Amino acid sequence: MLRSLGSSAQAASLRRAGVGLLRRWYRPDLDPIVPSPDRVLHAVPRKSSELGTIHSREMRAAGRLPVVLQGDGLPFVNLSVAREALMPFLRRTHYQRELLTLEVEGGEKVRVLTQEVQYDDLKRFNVKHVNFRRWPRDPLRHPVKLPVPIIFVNEETHPTIKTGGYTHDIFSDTGLKCLVRDPENIPRFLVADMRRADGMDLRMEHLTVPPGVTIRPNARTLQNGGNFLVGRVKRVRG
Repeated sequence: MLRSLGSSAQAASLRRAGVGLLRRWYRPDLDPIVPSPDRVLHAVPRKSSELGTIHSREMRAAGRLPVVLQGDGLPFVNLSVAREALMPFLRRTHYQRELLTLEVEGGEKVRVLTQEVQYDDLKRFNVKHVNFRRWPRDPLRHPVKLPVPIIFVNEETHPTIKTGGYTHDIFSDTGLKCLVRDPENIPRFLVADMRRADGMDLRMEHLTVPPGVTIRPNARTLQNGGNFLVGRVKRVRG
């Protein structure tokens, strides 16, 4: 999730950007499902006396970022990390769906996913704060809830798109909400091949979903017996 200091509308806009604009960054040679490299980030615990707005501002001025480690039913832990060590990871297109190993000084070494990034200035990519969530100790019973964007490929093969139509991504704002149980099969994105379309529609059966990943059941994904609509080709009128 992306978040700024602005209104809820601005926050929603940033979330849409994080999922919807992914399509223009897609490269056919990029494998949608690969094991995350073992990126290790060193973190230092923050004392209770070092919390608060003033201390966080001083920390950022010194080149460190305040972060929080949370999740898996364990207490929140306040930490700090070096900005220059974290920023190359946050600049990756799929960083929210790639594991990172957080090595806490004098404490635990845990695999994490990026839960939330707060920005002072998104255009300048000035990060203010980051929340990490632990990879669960028992992912089979407590899978990770993860929104995954959908990439539509081979759109140029569809006759309607050839004549100026386009694909409407049903989940462009939020991504498709998934349950992930296997750390080696965290999907960067899900691929929907337009060559498999049923007329104007692409449905769940046309998606490629990796092992250990299931779709979270809700009112939308339970439609049509679970074979819900993913995308629809539309004609441009006018």
